[in-house]
Amino acid sequence: MRINNNMSAMTIWRQGLSINRDLDRSLERLSSGSRINRASDGAADLAISERLRGRISSITQGERNLQTAYAQGNIQDSALQEFMGLAQRVVEIASAYSSADTNTQAVLAAEASEISTVVTNTIASLRYNDVAVPATTSVNVDGTTSVSFTLADFANIDFTSADVTAATAVADAQVLVDAIATELATLGGAMAGMEANMAVLAGRREAHVMGESAIRDTDIAAESTRLTRAQILSQSNVAMLAQANARPMNLLALLR
Repeated sequence: MRINNNMSAMTIWRQGLSINRDLDRSLERLSSGSRINRASDGAADLAISERLRGRISSITQGERNLQTAYAQGNIQDSALQEFMGLAQRVVEIASAYSSADTNTQAVLAAEASEISTVVTNTIASLRYNDVAVPATTSVNVDGTTSVSFTLADFANIDFTSADVTAATAVADAQVLVDAIATELATLGGAMAGMEANMAVLAGRREAHVMGESAIRDTDIAAESTRLTRAQILSQSNVAMLAQANARPMNLLALLR
């Protein structure tokens, strides 16, 4: 037996270093919720998860872009709904004008003129975030792909074309109603397309998050098991190191 080098103690000490590293890693993973906290925890997995995070960010921003375009469409939709009601009123005025007396005709003409003025002013004031709502919009949906949508074009809606004093007033008013209906249909198709794209992006984001989570997140149950094992081994290691350090003391009996 030798006393200059306690090989048993050195071996147990080396084992203790490994156990303590495992213990520290388990504590770090459980406290952070992440299985990968540094490149040494898994270089390849870290690279993959970072790429996935980049794609998640792009898709999330694409969803926001679509939501902005959808909000612009909502502004147009509410305006067109009101315009349709006003256009129907112009049809009524045009139908009543030819049969009315002179005084009533003047009132009806004034009302039609006021409706035209209101619509013109409303179209001029249609804005989203202080910017005029465009007739077409291009939306970047995932950082690399853009999708174009045709919204309502208010240049095709002209209430001044429906002159209630003209002989063709009723037909002109009906043309106005048809023009608004066409713009509503166009806008409805665009907004339906936006909803479909948002649903697709939501599914893509969910799939990417699931993949990133599988790589990066800590399995709490499994890591708790590893922590318990490391704690037991750590305590055992300390106890055995004490025993190994005490063994050379037995050699003193040979010197008595």
